[in-house]
Amino acid sequence: MPFLSRNAQVLKYFAQQCPAVGRTKLLKLAYLADLESRQLLGHPVSSFDYIWYDHGPFDTALYSAIEELKAHGMADEEEVVVGLGYIEQRLVDTGQPAMFDFSPAESEILYYVATKYQRTALRELLSEVVYETGPMKAVQRKGERLPMETLDGNQRDRIGFDLEDIIAAEQEIDAGHFRPADEFFDELRSKTVRDGSELDH
Repeated sequence: MPFLSRNAQVLKYFAQQCPAVGRTKLLKLAYLADLESRQLLGHPVSSFDYIWYDHGPFDTALYSAIEELKAHGMADEEEVVVGLGYIEQRLVDTGQPAMFDFSPAESEILYYVATKYQRTALRELLSEVVYETGPMKAVQRKGERLPMETLDGNQRDRIGFDLEDIIAAEQEIDAGHFRPADEFFDELRSKTVRDGSELDH
């Protein structure tokens, strides 16, 4: 199984979750995943470096990531006529499995974005979601780079917990690696008595 670049992995993930997704929407989903990841984890999921283009966030690296998927037989593209004769390029997953190296928290973010926006029409996604994000509001003209790094960790710091730690703890519990609260507090009381101290009540 070939190892894919991070960008190709992200596109492959969304192609699996959102059948026959257009190029424009595909990159907007990647943008929203990077936005969420930067806020909650302090880093993006992909390595796209966005500028403000005709339909919001854009990076020409989209094309090489698509070609990478096509070269490995993991996706195809089809042309679909939409609207008034406008031809949309859609990425179609071939069902060929891929190896993802997303962390558990990154996987949760990708799943959240795919589930939340897969049925949202592109026009609505752009006007009501993408254009209302901080990085898009921060730029003044087309061609300008979006300052994504200004988001790094801001939600994590505001809510006071690390998503990676929370998911790791949940996985430990699911695997049966946990201690009941009463057992923990019994041991804590025992230790404080041995140390000659008492718990405050």
